[in-house]
Amino acid sequence: MNRPEPVAVDDLHRRIGRNLVRFQQIEQSLKFCLPYMHPNGSALGAEAFRVYRNAVASKTLGPVVAEFADATDIPEGFFSQPLNSVVKARNELVHHLNRIPGIDLMSASGGVDLAQYLDKQFEAASDLYEFSRGLLAAVLTAIRDSNPERFPKFERDTEGRVEALLQTVKIVDS
Repeated sequence: MNRPEPVAVDDLHRRIGRNLVRFQQIEQSLKFCLPYMHPNGSALGAEAFRVYRNAVASKTLGPVVAEFADATDIPEGFFSQPLNSVVKARNELVHHLNRIPGIDLMSASGGVDLAQYLDKQFEAASDLYEFSRGLLAAVLTAIRDSNPERFPKFERDTEGRVEALLQTVKIVDS
């Protein structure tokens, strides 16, 4: 019987880190966009925007996802399944890595099983990651279009403008 090649611990650590970064990228994109989207954010003025932005900045992915669902007029269930799946996957990775059903880290195949699980988890988060990047690009484009004098570098009809905007943004918690 062919046994799968063992997976190096460093490779497992790399995959764990990759997945954590992916979840954080989704979370940061949503945190950046929410103050512009949520009715308790920019719609109520600059001070409400600042208060809401600061409140969202300290939240973890689960509450951020709940805020996002609250901010959209999209029919319930449209985003809830993928959003909740990402929250569940992130929580499994962070809080229950050593107790994932079907993976025995002490067995001979434990490393291979974990590597496959992590690869599937990363792939499953890819659609929401792409969505969050698109949402971020849309918000940045709206900001740019509402303040053209602050963004003279970007021409309106330039190909790749969204990518150029994304490359200039550094998302940080303030």
